[in-house]
Amino acid sequence: MNKIKLLGMGNVGSRSHFTFKKSIDFFPAFFIFLKNLDLDIDKPANFYAYDKKILDLNKITDTYEHTENKDYDIDFFFGKDKIIVVIRSNLKWNELMNLMKEIADFKGFDND
Repeated sequence: MNKIKLLGMGNVGSRSHFTFKKSIDFFPAFFIFLKNLDLDIDKPANFYAYDKKILDLNKITDTYEHTENKDYDIDFFFGKDKIIVVIRSNLKWNELMNLMKEIADFKGFDND
């Protein structure tokens, strides 16, 4: 798995947001993230399309997808050049960041 480019992030209370560079690498990396949140069964449509190798990322623009389970409520916004992910959860920010560091590169991450 190639790590994905994280461009920015923020957190207010139980709502966190992450902005990624739009790349086909987003799907395998973020699938790992979803699986770590026990969301691997309830995949959004574009994740299924990626699995079946029928996804044309250039055609996925200005679209929205959603997935959730009892602990996490996640929205995906696919723009022209970026993918924005909004996560609503009571998971502590540090725990969420540890999971994000497994799949993403960000210049603000320290080299632990």
